[in-house]
Parts: sequence; C-alpha cells; structure tokens
Amino acid sequence: MAEAIQAAKEGLRLKPDSAEAHLCLGCALHEPGTFVEAAAAYQKSLELSPGQFAALGNLGDAYLQLGRIEEARDALIQAASINSNDPKLHHLLGEVYLKLGRRDEASLEHEILMRLDRVLADALAKSMNAPI
Repeated sequence: MAEAIQAAKEGLRLKPDSAEAHLCLGCALHEPGTFVEAAAAYQKSLELSPGQFAALGNLGDAYLQLGRIEEARDALIQAASINSNDPKLHHLLGEVYLKLGRRDEASLEHEILMRLDRVLADALAKSMNAPI
C-alpha cells in the first residue's frame, strides 16, 4: 500500500493538475482505509475534471465509510446518473438508503444489484451474514 501511495504522490509531483493522478492517489489511500485523505483526493480530481464516474463512486464510498451518509448519497446518485449499470454502485446506494432508514429504496437498489450481478449480490449477502 505504501508503495502505491508513494507512486501516486510522485505522479502528482510531476503533474499536479492531473485529475487522473488525484484519482489514483485517492484509490491508493482508500484501500488501507485512509478515507478522509482519499475523499480529499477524489474531490480534487473532481474539481479538475467534473463528472468522473470513478471519482464520484469512490467519493461516495469514502463518505459512507466516514458516516457522512447524505454526502455519500449525493455523490453516488451523481455517479449513477453517469453509469447506472455498475453493481457495486447499487450495493453502496442500498447501504446508504438503509442507513437513512429508507428501506423501500434500499430494497430497490438490491433488486437492481441482483439483476446486474447475481454472483456479487450473493457474495455480499453471504459476507454480511458471516460471523465476525
């Protein structure tokens, strides 16, 4: 992980105005759970190049992990307006709606997830029921 973060930072040193470099840094920071810093990198990427599906989806996930549920919902809805066929996006939206107490919308997102990727849906269901 540290190597990926260092490589992303080196990319930013060479191209500080690169939306892709900021996105790469966000992804490198996201993996080990450094969500505050990852979110900042995704936001910078979006400032430089608005409307990126990956940056919006990852930003929504980072916000979800940080408990910033309303902001997570907003980022994920923007991402869905760009690509509504991503199964992970619908999983994340379902999680957001559950946390907001909006069970009907969470159920709808789960149905979409099942339609898009039954294997992923089944794996997520099993992992949620797995003992800790």
